[in-house]
Amino acid sequence: MTSRIRPQPLDAKVLALPVHSLALDEAALLARQSPYLGALLRDPAHRPLVIQTLKLVQGHPELLKLAEAQASSHERLAAHLDRAHGAATGQLDAFFQTGESALDAGEFLRTLQAWTRSVSGSLPEAAQTLFHRLCCLEEGDREERIVKAIWGDAVFTPRELVEAGLVDAAYHIHPGVAEAGREQAGPELRDTVDAELSSFWSGQFIHALQNEGTGMGAGILRACRSAAPYLMRQRRWGDTQVLLEQVIRRDKSPATGSAVLPPMQKIAEIVESTQEGPTAAGVFGRALFAAGRTDEAEAVFRRVEQQAEDLGQHSVASAAAGDLINLLHHAGHFEAAPSAVERKKEYTRRAGLGRWTQLGNETRRLQILNGGAHYEAVLAAVNTGREEI
Repeated sequence: MTSRIRPQPLDAKVLALPVHSLALDEAALLARQSPYLGALLRDPAHRPLVIQTLKLVQGHPELLKLAEAQASSHERLAAHLDRAHGAATGQLDAFFQTGESALDAGEFLRTLQAWTRSVSGSLPEAAQTLFHRLCCLEEGDREERIVKAIWGDAVFTPRELVEAGLVDAAYHIHPGVAEAGREQAGPELRDTVDAELSSFWSGQFIHALQNEGTGMGAGILRACRSAAPYLMRQRRWGDTQVLLEQVIRRDKSPATGSAVLPPMQKIAEIVESTQEGPTAAGVFGRALFAAGRTDEAEAVFRRVEQQAEDLGQHSVASAAAGDLINLLHHAGHFEAAPSAVERKKEYTRRAGLGRWTQLGNETRRLQILNGGAHYEAVLAAVNTGREEI
Protein backbone atom coordinates (compact mmCIF):
# COMPACT_ATOMS: atom_id res chain seq x y z
CA MET A 1 0.00 0.00 0.00
CA THR A 2 1.31 3.45 -0.88
CA SER A 3 0.04 6.76 0.41
CA ARG A 4 1.35 10.28 0.80
CA ILE A 5 -0.52 10.48 4.13
CA ARG A 6 0.77 8.32 6.96
CA PRO A 7 -2.16 6.37 8.48
CA GLN A 8 -2.88 7.21 12.10
CA PRO A 9 -2.61 5.24 14.24
CA LEU A 10 -0.23 2.87 12.46
CA ASP A 11 0.13 -0.62 13.91
CA ALA A 12 3.64 -1.32 15.16
CA LYS A 13 3.74 -4.49 13.03
CA VAL A 14 3.39 -2.45 9.83
CA LEU A 15 6.69 -1.56 8.15
CA ALA A 16 6.63 2.03 6.87
CA LEU A 17 9.23 3.04 4.30
CA PRO A 18 9.60 6.51 2.73
CA VAL A 19 9.51 6.38 -1.05
CA HIS A 20 10.68 9.62 -2.64
CA SER A 21 11.43 8.40 -6.16
CA LEU A 22 11.22 5.50 -8.56
CA ALA A 23 14.24 3.52 -9.67
CA LEU A 24 15.64 4.36 -13.11
CA ASP A 25 14.08 1.28 -14.74
CA GLU A 26 10.67 2.11 -13.26
CA ALA A 27 10.90 5.77 -14.29
CA ALA A 28 11.95 4.81 -17.84
CA LEU A 29 9.07 2.33 -18.08
CA LEU A 30 6.62 4.97 -16.91
CA ALA A 31 7.96 7.44 -19.47
CA ARG A 32 7.73 4.81 -22.22
CA GLN A 33 4.08 4.15 -21.32
CA SER A 34 3.17 7.86 -21.20
CA PRO A 35 1.49 9.22 -24.33
CA TYR A 36 3.69 12.24 -24.97
CA LEU A 37 7.04 11.16 -23.51
CA GLY A 38 6.57 7.72 -25.05
CA ALA A 39 6.09 9.25 -28.49
CA LEU A 40 9.21 11.39 -28.11
CA LEU A 41 11.19 8.39 -26.87
CA ARG A 42 10.30 6.42 -29.98
CA ASP A 43 11.49 9.28 -32.19
CA PRO A 44 15.32 9.13 -32.52
CA ALA A 45 15.44 12.89 -33.12
CA HIS A 46 13.74 13.67 -29.80
CA ARG A 47 14.95 10.75 -27.68
CA PRO A 48 17.72 12.91 -26.09
CA LEU A 49 14.97 15.17 -24.68
CA VAL A 50 13.46 12.23 -22.81
CA ILE A 51 16.87 11.14 -21.51
CA GLN A 52 17.48 14.66 -20.29
CA THR A 53 14.02 14.62 -18.70
CA LEU A 54 14.75 11.39 -16.83
CA LYS A 55 18.00 12.84 -15.55
CA LEU A 56 16.30 15.94 -14.18
CA VAL A 57 13.23 14.11 -12.88
CA GLN A 58 15.36 11.62 -10.90
CA GLY A 59 12.45 9.20 -10.70
CA HIS A 60 10.11 11.57 -8.87
CA PRO A 61 6.55 10.68 -10.04
CA GLU A 62 5.15 14.21 -9.72
CA LEU A 63 8.06 15.71 -11.65
CA LEU A 64 7.54 13.08 -14.33
CA LYS A 65 3.85 14.04 -14.45
CA LEU A 66 4.75 17.71 -14.97
CA ALA A 67 7.26 16.75 -17.68
CA GLU A 68 4.66 14.60 -19.46
CA ALA A 69 2.27 17.55 -19.56
CA GLN A 70 4.96 19.73 -21.16
CA ALA A 71 5.85 17.00 -23.67
CA SER A 72 2.73 17.62 -25.76
CA SER A 73 5.25 19.28 -28.07
CA HIS A 74 9.02 18.83 -28.11
CA GLU A 75 9.53 22.62 -28.26
CA ARG A 76 7.48 23.11 -25.11
CA LEU A 77 9.34 20.34 -23.27
CA ALA A 78 12.71 21.69 -24.39
CA ALA A 79 11.83 25.17 -23.13
CA HIS A 80 10.71 23.73 -19.81
CA LEU A 81 13.88 21.67 -19.40
CA ASP A 82 16.01 24.75 -20.11
CA ARG A 83 14.25 26.53 -17.24
CA ALA A 84 14.41 23.44 -15.04
CA HIS A 85 18.20 23.17 -15.36
CA GLY A 86 18.50 26.21 -13.12
CA ALA A 87 16.56 24.42 -10.38
CA ALA A 88 18.64 21.23 -10.51
CA THR A 89 20.41 20.37 -7.26
CA GLY A 90 22.48 17.49 -5.91
CA GLN A 91 24.20 14.65 -7.72
CA LEU A 92 22.06 13.99 -10.80
CA ASP A 93 24.54 11.72 -12.60
CA ALA A 94 24.26 9.06 -9.89
CA PHE A 95 20.75 8.27 -11.12
CA PHE A 96 22.11 6.77 -14.36
CA GLN A 97 25.15 5.23 -12.68
CA THR A 98 23.40 3.38 -9.85
CA GLY A 99 19.77 3.35 -10.98
CA GLU A 100 18.72 5.16 -7.80
CA SER A 101 18.51 8.89 -7.08
CA ALA A 102 20.96 10.40 -4.58
CA LEU A 103 18.60 13.29 -3.78
CA ASP A 104 16.93 13.48 -0.38
CA ALA A 105 13.33 14.50 0.35
CA GLY A 106 14.22 18.16 0.84
CA GLU A 107 16.02 18.38 -2.50
CA PHE A 108 13.10 16.73 -4.28
CA LEU A 109 10.68 19.19 -2.69
CA ARG A 110 12.77 22.20 -3.69
CA THR A 111 13.03 20.88 -7.24
CA LEU A 112 9.29 20.24 -7.40
CA GLN A 113 8.53 23.74 -6.22
CA ALA A 114 10.93 25.25 -8.76
CA TRP A 115 9.33 23.21 -11.55
CA THR A 116 5.92 24.36 -10.39
CA ARG A 117 6.96 28.00 -10.61
CA SER A 118 8.40 27.36 -14.06
CA VAL A 119 5.26 25.69 -15.40
CA SER A 120 2.75 28.07 -13.83
CA GLY A 121 4.78 31.07 -14.96
CA SER A 122 4.24 30.08 -18.58
CA LEU A 123 0.43 30.10 -18.24
CA PRO A 124 -1.97 32.92 -19.18
CA GLU A 125 -2.63 35.38 -16.36
CA ALA A 126 -6.18 34.17 -15.71
CA ALA A 127 -5.00 30.55 -15.40
CA GLN A 128 -2.19 31.61 -13.06
CA THR A 129 -4.64 33.46 -10.82
CA LEU A 130 -6.95 30.44 -10.66
CA PHE A 131 -4.01 28.17 -9.87
CA HIS A 132 -2.88 30.44 -7.05
CA ARG A 133 -6.41 30.62 -5.65
CA LEU A 134 -6.74 26.85 -5.68
CA CYS A 135 -3.39 26.48 -3.92
CA CYS A 136 -4.56 28.87 -1.19
CA LEU A 137 -7.52 26.60 -0.47
CA GLU A 138 -7.24 23.88 2.14
CA GLU A 139 -6.92 20.50 0.42
CA GLY A 140 -10.41 19.35 1.42
CA ASP A 141 -11.96 22.49 -0.08
CA ARG A 142 -10.69 21.91 -3.60
CA GLU A 143 -14.06 20.71 -4.80
CA GLU A 144 -15.96 21.81 -7.89
CA ARG A 145 -19.05 22.89 -5.93
CA ILE A 146 -17.01 25.02 -3.52
CA VAL A 147 -14.90 26.63 -6.23
CA LYS A 148 -18.02 27.46 -8.24
CA ALA A 149 -19.94 28.74 -5.21
CA ILE A 150 -17.19 31.20 -4.29
CA TRP A 151 -15.81 32.32 -7.64
CA GLY A 152 -18.52 31.42 -10.12
CA ASP A 153 -18.32 30.14 -13.67
CA ALA A 154 -15.47 32.49 -14.57
CA VAL A 155 -12.99 30.12 -12.93
CA PHE A 156 -14.96 26.94 -13.23
CA THR A 157 -12.95 25.01 -15.82
CA PRO A 158 -9.21 24.67 -15.05
CA ARG A 159 -8.43 23.37 -18.58
CA GLU A 160 -5.04 25.07 -18.84
CA LEU A 161 -4.06 23.82 -15.38
CA VAL A 162 -4.97 20.24 -16.22
CA GLU A 163 -3.07 20.39 -19.48
CA ALA A 164 -0.04 21.81 -17.64
CA GLY A 165 -0.13 18.92 -15.15
CA LEU A 166 -0.55 21.23 -12.15
CA VAL A 167 -4.13 20.24 -11.30
CA ASP A 168 -6.23 17.24 -12.23
CA ALA A 169 -9.84 17.40 -13.42
CA ALA A 170 -11.09 16.96 -9.84
CA TYR A 171 -9.03 19.94 -8.60
CA HIS A 172 -6.56 17.72 -6.77
CA ILE A 173 -3.09 19.25 -6.34
CA HIS A 174 0.07 17.60 -5.06
CA PRO A 175 0.99 19.13 -1.64
CA GLY A 176 4.43 20.23 -2.87
CA VAL A 177 2.89 21.88 -5.92
CA ALA A 178 0.24 23.56 -3.76
CA GLU A 179 2.88 24.91 -1.39
CA ALA A 180 4.78 26.47 -4.28
CA GLY A 181 1.60 27.95 -5.75
CA ARG A 182 0.58 29.39 -2.39
CA GLU A 183 3.97 31.07 -2.06
CA GLN A 184 3.65 32.48 -5.59
CA ALA A 185 0.19 33.83 -4.81
CA GLY A 186 1.58 36.50 -2.51
CA PRO A 187 0.22 37.79 0.81
CA GLU A 188 -2.59 39.91 -0.65
CA LEU A 189 -4.21 37.05 -2.57
CA ARG A 190 -3.66 34.62 0.32
CA ASP A 191 -5.42 37.03 2.70
CA THR A 192 -8.27 37.51 0.23
CA VAL A 193 -8.84 33.78 -0.13
CA ASP A 194 -8.73 33.30 3.64
CA ALA A 195 -11.39 35.98 4.08
CA GLU A 196 -13.57 34.53 1.30
CA LEU A 197 -13.39 30.97 2.59
CA SER A 198 -13.92 31.86 6.24
CA SER A 199 -16.99 33.86 5.22
CA PHE A 200 -18.25 30.99 3.05
CA TRP A 201 -17.89 28.36 5.77
CA SER A 202 -19.30 30.64 8.46
CA GLY A 203 -22.38 31.07 6.28
CA GLN A 204 -22.59 27.32 5.80
CA PHE A 205 -22.38 26.87 9.58
CA ILE A 206 -25.24 29.27 10.26
CA HIS A 207 -27.42 27.59 7.63
CA ALA A 208 -26.66 24.12 8.99
CA LEU A 209 -27.24 25.23 12.58
CA GLN A 210 -30.64 26.69 11.69
CA ASN A 211 -31.58 23.38 10.07
CA GLU A 212 -29.89 20.99 12.49
CA GLY A 213 -33.18 19.30 13.26
CA THR A 214 -33.55 18.28 9.62
CA GLY A 215 -30.37 16.25 9.50
CA MET A 216 -27.77 18.99 9.02
CA GLY A 217 -25.60 17.88 11.95
CA ALA A 218 -22.83 16.65 9.66
CA GLY A 219 -22.95 19.99 7.85
CA ILE A 220 -22.28 21.79 11.13
CA LEU A 221 -19.20 19.69 11.79
CA ARG A 222 -17.88 20.15 8.24
CA ALA A 223 -18.42 23.91 8.25
CA CYS A 224 -16.81 24.47 11.65
CA ARG A 225 -13.74 22.38 10.94
CA SER A 226 -13.33 23.82 7.45
CA ALA A 227 -13.55 27.45 8.59
CA ALA A 228 -10.97 27.05 11.35
CA PRO A 229 -7.68 27.21 9.38
CA TYR A 230 -8.79 30.29 7.44
CA LEU A 231 -9.87 32.04 10.65
CA MET A 232 -6.63 31.15 12.38
CA ARG A 233 -4.55 32.63 9.56
CA GLN A 234 -6.56 35.83 10.07
CA ARG A 235 -5.77 35.65 13.80
CA ARG A 236 -9.49 35.54 14.60
CA TRP A 237 -8.89 33.43 17.68
CA GLY A 238 -12.26 33.88 19.36
CA ASP A 239 -14.25 33.02 16.23
CA THR A 240 -12.10 29.92 15.69
CA GLN A 241 -12.66 28.68 19.22
CA VAL A 242 -16.41 29.21 19.01
CA LEU A 243 -16.65 26.98 15.95
CA LEU A 244 -14.26 24.31 17.19
CA GLU A 245 -16.16 24.12 20.47
CA GLN A 246 -19.29 23.37 18.45
CA VAL A 247 -17.43 20.45 16.85
CA ILE A 248 -16.22 18.82 20.02
CA ARG A 249 -19.61 19.20 21.72
CA ARG A 250 -21.20 17.17 18.94
CA ASP A 251 -18.43 14.68 18.18
CA LYS A 252 -16.47 13.30 21.12
CA SER A 253 -14.60 10.65 19.14
CA PRO A 254 -10.84 10.33 19.78
CA ALA A 255 -10.11 11.24 16.17
CA THR A 256 -12.02 14.52 16.46
CA GLY A 257 -10.36 15.32 19.76
CA SER A 258 -6.94 14.73 18.21
CA ALA A 259 -7.80 17.11 15.36
CA VAL A 260 -9.57 19.86 17.27
CA LEU A 261 -7.82 20.14 20.64
CA PRO A 262 -4.31 21.07 19.36
CA PRO A 263 -5.45 24.26 17.55
CA MET A 264 -7.61 25.21 20.54
CA GLN A 265 -4.62 24.77 22.83
CA LYS A 266 -2.45 26.78 20.44
CA ILE A 267 -4.94 29.65 20.51
CA ALA A 268 -5.07 29.59 24.30
CA GLU A 269 -1.27 29.77 24.41
CA ILE A 270 -1.09 32.60 21.87
CA VAL A 271 -3.48 34.89 23.80
CA GLU A 272 -2.44 33.71 27.26
CA SER A 273 -0.78 37.00 28.24
CA THR A 274 -3.61 39.18 26.90
CA GLN A 275 -6.94 40.25 28.38
CA GLU A 276 -8.58 37.52 26.30
CA GLY A 277 -6.32 34.87 27.82
CA PRO A 278 -8.64 33.60 30.60
CA THR A 279 -11.65 33.44 28.26
CA ALA A 280 -9.72 31.50 25.60
CA ALA A 281 -8.31 29.12 28.21
CA GLY A 282 -11.82 28.55 29.55
CA VAL A 283 -13.03 27.51 26.10
CA PHE A 284 -10.09 25.13 25.81
CA GLY A 285 -10.93 23.70 29.23
CA ARG A 286 -14.53 23.04 28.20
CA ALA A 287 -13.27 21.29 25.08
CA LEU A 288 -11.04 19.06 27.22
CA PHE A 289 -13.99 18.28 29.47
CA ALA A 290 -16.21 17.46 26.49
CA ALA A 291 -13.47 15.16 25.17
CA GLY A 292 -13.41 13.27 28.48
CA ARG A 293 -10.02 14.60 29.63
CA THR A 294 -11.40 15.54 33.03
CA ASP A 295 -8.19 15.93 35.04
CA GLU A 296 -6.68 18.29 32.48
CA ALA A 297 -9.90 20.26 32.26
CA GLU A 298 -10.09 20.67 36.04
CA ALA A 299 -6.55 22.06 36.15
CA VAL A 300 -7.42 24.54 33.38
CA PHE A 301 -10.64 25.70 35.08
CA ARG A 302 -8.84 26.31 38.37
CA ARG A 303 -6.10 28.25 36.62
CA VAL A 304 -8.60 30.33 34.65
CA GLU A 305 -10.56 31.16 37.77
CA GLN A 306 -7.45 32.42 39.52
CA GLN A 307 -6.19 34.39 36.51
CA ALA A 308 -9.58 36.01 35.93
CA GLU A 309 -9.85 36.98 39.58
CA ASP A 310 -6.36 38.53 39.48
CA LEU A 311 -7.35 40.54 36.39
CA GLY A 312 -10.66 41.64 37.88
CA GLN A 313 -12.60 39.73 35.24
CA HIS A 314 -15.35 38.66 37.62
CA SER A 315 -17.75 37.41 34.93
CA VAL A 316 -15.04 35.17 33.50
CA ALA A 317 -14.14 33.93 36.97
CA SER A 318 -17.82 33.17 37.61
CA ALA A 319 -18.02 31.18 34.37
CA ALA A 320 -14.83 29.26 35.22
CA ALA A 321 -16.16 28.40 38.66
CA GLY A 322 -19.40 27.25 37.03
CA ASP A 323 -17.45 25.03 34.64
CA LEU A 324 -15.56 23.59 37.59
CA ILE A 325 -18.82 22.92 39.45
CA ASN A 326 -20.22 21.06 36.45
CA LEU A 327 -17.04 18.99 36.20
CA LEU A 328 -16.98 18.13 39.90
CA HIS A 329 -20.67 17.21 39.84
CA HIS A 330 -20.18 15.07 36.73
CA ALA A 331 -17.24 13.30 38.38
CA GLY A 332 -19.24 12.71 41.59
CA HIS A 333 -16.92 14.89 43.71
CA PHE A 334 -19.76 16.48 45.65
CA GLU A 335 -17.58 17.20 48.68
CA ALA A 336 -15.32 19.55 46.67
CA ALA A 337 -18.12 21.41 44.89
CA PRO A 338 -19.68 23.58 47.67
CA SER A 339 -16.61 25.80 47.98
CA ALA A 340 -16.65 26.36 44.22
CA VAL A 341 -20.33 27.29 44.45
CA GLU A 342 -19.59 29.87 47.14
CA ARG A 343 -16.78 31.36 45.04
CA LYS A 344 -19.08 31.54 42.02
CA LYS A 345 -21.71 33.35 44.06
CA GLU A 346 -19.11 35.92 45.11
CA TYR A 347 -17.84 36.42 41.56
CA THR A 348 -21.44 36.83 40.40
CA ARG A 349 -22.01 39.52 43.02
CA ARG A 350 -18.81 41.37 42.09
CA ALA A 351 -19.65 41.19 38.39
CA GLY A 352 -23.02 42.82 39.05
CA LEU A 353 -24.90 40.03 37.34
CA GLY A 354 -28.68 39.88 37.74
CA ARG A 355 -30.98 37.92 39.99
CA TRP A 356 -31.57 35.10 37.54
CA THR A 357 -27.86 34.35 37.58
CA GLN A 358 -27.94 34.48 41.37
CA LEU A 359 -30.90 32.15 41.33
CA GLY A 360 -28.94 29.73 39.18
CA ASN A 361 -26.12 29.79 41.71
CA GLU A 362 -28.52 28.93 44.52
CA THR A 363 -29.90 26.08 42.42
CA ARG A 364 -26.43 24.65 41.98
CA ARG A 365 -25.67 25.05 45.69
CA LEU A 366 -28.80 23.16 46.73
CA GLN A 367 -28.19 20.52 44.09
CA ILE A 368 -24.67 19.90 45.39
CA LEU A 369 -25.82 19.86 49.00
CA ASN A 370 -28.45 17.32 48.05
CA GLY A 371 -25.70 15.02 46.78
CA GLY A 372 -26.75 15.40 43.18
CA ALA A 373 -30.03 13.56 43.71
CA HIS A 374 -33.61 14.74 43.10
CA TYR A 375 -32.40 17.66 40.99
CA GLU A 376 -35.85 18.44 39.57
CA ALA A 377 -37.33 18.64 43.03
CA VAL A 378 -34.58 20.98 44.18
CA LEU A 379 -35.04 23.20 41.13
CA ALA A 380 -38.80 23.38 41.74
CA ALA A 381 -38.20 24.38 45.35
CA VAL A 382 -35.83 27.16 44.35
CA ASN A 383 -38.21 28.42 41.66
CA THR A 384 -40.95 28.60 44.26
CA GLY A 385 -38.81 30.92 46.33
CA ARG A 386 -37.26 32.91 43.47
CA GLU A 387 -38.99 36.18 44.47
CA GLU A 388 -37.17 36.11 47.80
CA ILE A 389 -33.69 35.76 46.24
